[in-house]
Amino acid sequence: MECRGPRPPYVSRVTPNRRATVVHDDFAAFIITPPLKGLGGTAELVRNLVRHDPEVLDMLDQALQRKHGGDHSSEKSKFDNGQLAPGNSEAAARRLHSQRFDLHKKVLKGDLSAHRASVVAGFRHPTLTVRADDIESAVAVLLKHYTREQLLRALNSHLGHREQGNAPIQLPPRAGMP
Repeated sequence: MECRGPRPPYVSRVTPNRRATVVHDDFAAFIITPPLKGLGGTAELVRNLVRHDPEVLDMLDQALQRKHGGDHSSEKSKFDNGQLAPGNSEAAARRLHSQRFDLHKKVLKGDLSAHRASVVAGFRHPTLTVRADDIESAVAVLLKHYTREQLLRALNSHLGHREQGNAPIQLPPRAGMP
């Protein structure tokens, strides 16, 4: 493989038969170009090959990142028709990399998930999962995160009892409470 100047090895290389020098503008072009001049694959294939290593996956994502401006109508840019569209974790990792590198390092080490790091950074709101087929279970989950008073206030506000002049919903006191 031949490398001229500061370009990475995938950008300029000599084919195995040494008859041609192949120059790629970027890593994405190298991935989609058929062999022997490129890999002849998709970004998803490469992403799948390195999925077990968060650090390599992050480097791949950085290499595939499109630069601002430039030609978005050429054949080369058509690789971005969904093959390289990032999932939520890739988008979160990219934003963490650029804005909260301290949390990004924790994600790469496996100390935090990309979602949790995004919540800590304030990029996403915390979420809960509740069963939709069991109201008792849903309320039990909500009571782990909110007080009874907060839930009643939200329920009364949502149902509009105060605006309509109806009496607000009240629960009986908890056992052992006055």
